[in-house]
Amino acid sequence: MSDFTSAAADDAGRETPFPSDPISDVLDLLTYRLRVDPELRLEVRRELQSHLDESITELRRAGRGEADARAEAIAALGDASALADELWGANRRRIRARAVAAWAARLLLPPIAVALILLLAYNAVVTWSLSYVTVGQGQFWIAPPNARQRVENYRAKAIAAAPSDAKALFAVEAAWPSERQIERAGELARSRPGDAALYARYAVLESNRQCIRAGTTSDPHAKGFLVVDEPALSQALAAFEEGERRERNNALYPLLMAATLFQVSAWDEADESLTVRRPGRYSNDQHDWSRNLVLDPKRYALALDALHRAALKPYLRSYNAELLDRKMAAFPLRRLADVWARVGQEMQMFSLSGVYFWNAAETAAYAATDAAAQGHRDDAQRILRDIRLLSTAAAASASQPTETQAACWYFTMADQAEARARAALGDSAGAEAAWTKCDQHVGDCRRAFSVRVSHDEKARAGILYASLLNQWTRPGGGRIDPGPMRRAEYAAVDELGVSAVSAAMLILAALYGVFALASWLRNRRRDGLHPLRLTLGWRRTGAIVAVAAPGPVLIYLVYARLTWISGRGYGLNVQMRRVGLEYLALAAVVTMLLSYLIRRAIRARAEELGLPVPPRASCHRPLCWMLLEATATLAALACLAGVLFILSGRIPGVSLSTKKLAPFAVGLLAACWGFMALAVVALRNRNAATISRGPGLAGTIARSAFPVVGLAAVVLAVAGLPLQWLESRAVAQAAAHQKSALFLNETDTPDYAALRAELRDQRQQLLHD
Repeated sequence: MSDFTSAAADDAGRETPFPSDPISDVLDLLTYRLRVDPELRLEVRRELQSHLDESITELRRAGRGEADARAEAIAALGDASALADELWGANRRRIRARAVAAWAARLLLPPIAVALILLLAYNAVVTWSLSYVTVGQGQFWIAPPNARQRVENYRAKAIAAAPSDAKALFAVEAAWPSERQIERAGELARSRPGDAALYARYAVLESNRQCIRAGTTSDPHAKGFLVVDEPALSQALAAFEEGERRERNNALYPLLMAATLFQVSAWDEADESLTVRRPGRYSNDQHDWSRNLVLDPKRYALALDALHRAALKPYLRSYNAELLDRKMAAFPLRRLADVWARVGQEMQMFSLSGVYFWNAAETAAYAATDAAAQGHRDDAQRILRDIRLLSTAAAASASQPTETQAACWYFTMADQAEARARAALGDSAGAEAAWTKCDQHVGDCRRAFSVRVSHDEKARAGILYASLLNQWTRPGGGRIDPGPMRRAEYAAVDELGVSAVSAAMLILAALYGVFALASWLRNRRRDGLHPLRLTLGWRRTGAIVAVAAPGPVLIYLVYARLTWISGRGYGLNVQMRRVGLEYLALAAVVTMLLSYLIRRAIRARAEELGLPVPPRASCHRPLCWMLLEATATLAALACLAGVLFILSGRIPGVSLSTKKLAPFAVGLLAACWGFMALAVVALRNRNAATISRGPGLAGTIARSAFPVVGLAAVVLAVAGLPLQWLESRAVAQAAAHQKSALFLNETDTPDYAALRAELRDQRQQLLHD
């Protein structure tokens, strides 16, 4: 019978593993009622044994013989039944408390740990999913599972808690198909007749209504090439007329009318004869051009009149910024996920910004060159002036750099049209002057927008800023500090990493629990015994948990703050793989350290209880078995990595879909389990010295370690919660530097300010001419 097992004792006396002698029989009798708690029974028995040993030693010193000293020491204990009752009464509450604590550890620690791990990891996973959906998979080597569904759930929860104005806008956005979206936008605008921004959004959506469809012929010169949907066109024009009636000074509505009428009345046709190549100006300075194929002259003339009417309006305002601010109320800046959600909304809000303007300005520019080719100088000049007035009006009211950039390029398109128009009218000197002016405006736009961002700058910017530093944005002349946003991203990944380490400890606890259950069932079938469960005490347990769980993690986080060592002066876009490997190593260190300290403490506790503990024999193993174990482990990890790559759809050099690679994933998973089994077989091939520890001690360690490891998982998850505060603090610091993470602080750069000032001056000059 093993020394580390206890029995379900019966009256026959098979309740103790100790050898039979008079003192042992007395101790068995005194502690018999404590058998429901084997560890406590051993502890009380050890105390009684120590008391008897001291009494026997004193009596021996007084001259008694060995047998007389034993008999007298036992007699000094008094009535055995009364003492047994006294011991039971003194320890009964303690037994109940220990039982409650043991069952609480078994039943509560795992779900608490799981809940804390999910709480810690949820924010990081949502942030990961939002960033993945927003910028695509280029920045990530592993795709988050169910990213889009998770993003939709996050947005739905945020919108549900948003103000009513934001909810209404998101309801319009969610309507599908586009006709239903337009109807919802119209209903919302009519329900709030005094809200100019809502009506402007409705009008912009109305301008995207499909008013034409393909005709019966594919020849653009044929009469039936385009068929106009007259009811849809009438509804759109009526909406624009109503908008102009509501806001007479806003050029938006006549401009939308012009764009829609151009759409149903003309078709642009590329003309190679109008292409201008100007070698020596820029590396790729080729200007393609088209001419308008007018299908409905009456509506074409109405479109030009609407464009001219729009150009005479004092301002051009689409209310994009106002509507975006309302939607942003659904995503207050509390954490990094909110930043990514806001960036996604900004991208979506401004994706259609100026599309109507582009359609109208492009067709109008072609109309100017067509009029000049026909000798209509005044018409050409009027159209060009209209385009410039609208471009400068759009730049003056632009709330975001994207709108300013679009207005700038529309202005340069008018310069190109003027150069072609003058050439068509025979004014070669005027054409060359127009090209010179176009070159100047293009240079101004490139200086303001086409910034070159160095590789090192993007490397230090982090995932968010590195994704946004492009032709639309710039680092603000060096005034943007990417540090706070970079720290926020690292805080989010640290939350995920700490939760993964905590999950690794929870898995270790589960493995201990499974091994303890298997040992209990095996011994139960064999001789009715089961492994002991030893408690280490709060002081010893606290020391183990503090040293093995939060200790290494805190050391790692301190190391991570030293950017010159950890490399966190560069963003996650550069260091993502390194951070992942560091957390894998950290999880291995924590689990091995925790397992070692627990085993050591349980051996010490067993020695305190007087259990015969086998010596710590060194494990001398043949080299071949060690190599086999290492090779099998590495092969299992390689197979698991292959499965993860297949599931994520990111396999270098392989273009097959995940569905086609599914059989390979199943095969690799089976191979992984096979290699793991081989590693276990190699690990069990120990020498006799190692086997001498016996299954009883192994079962006791497994059964006693489960609550300690579960507590360590809980403590580490709790210790990781302050990372969410660090993330929020870093986000607040980053948000204080710029109005929008999408556009950084480009509006503060000298080149951008100079471009806007130049466009305003151009507008004043055009109005005075």
